[in-house]
This record gives sequence, C-alpha cells and structure tokens, in this order.
Amino acid sequence: MNISVSSEFERDVRVKDSLRQLSDSHRQAVLTGLLGVAERAMELSGYLLTPADDSSPDLPGSDLSEPILPGLYRDRDGDVWERTAGGWRLRIQQGVELNEASPWHWIDGHVHEYGPFTFMSSY
Repeated sequence: MNISVSSEFERDVRVKDSLRQLSDSHRQAVLTGLLGVAERAMELSGYLLTPADDSSPDLPGSDLSEPILPGLYRDRDGDVWERTAGGWRLRIQQGVELNEASPWHWIDGHVHEYGPFTFMSSY
C-alpha cells in the first residue's frame, strides 16, 4: 500500500478539524478512550520490562498481597494505583484521573483488598 505524505497530512488535518468541532461531552468521551488505550499500552510495556521469572520475592507480584516495590499497579477492576515509599495513592478510577491534591486515605494493610495487582511500570 502506497500512501503519499500529502494524503496523510490532509487526513490528519480533517481529523483535527473534526475533533475541534466536538462538544465538550464528546471530547471527554474521546479523551477517556485515549486514556484507556494509554493505560493498556503502559501495562503491556510493563510486561515487556518485567523479567519472565516472577518467582523472585524482589519482583512485583500479582497475588492478593500488597506489592512492596514503588511503581504503578493495576487492580482487579482496572484502576491504577501508585505505590511510593510514603504509601499508596489511587491515581485512576473507572478511567478518570483523580485529583493530585486528594489526600492519601489508603494505609498499608487495606489496599490488598483491591488486588490482585498487576505491575505496570516503575519510576
């Protein structure tokens, strides 16, 4: 298939013009979909970066226990959590990014209820 640069450019311009004309609710739906794709890409990237032998206790697990290594994790519902030395923060819930200023109401020992966790990426 031979696609010229000018035809791809024209297509991109049409797509951008169409996106600019969307209502706010439609823009939000498109952004939510794109964030879902980005989250999945991060998750799959995490699989590529994690060694195949996950039996080592130093590697992030996907069991019901709380992971101990800092990084981003996906829970059983698809929500994204951040583990830091200071504790846990729920970052994305039901596809919506949570406010950075939200307090950290999660303490060790309770986050495991949302597992199993799948490691997505480290810092």
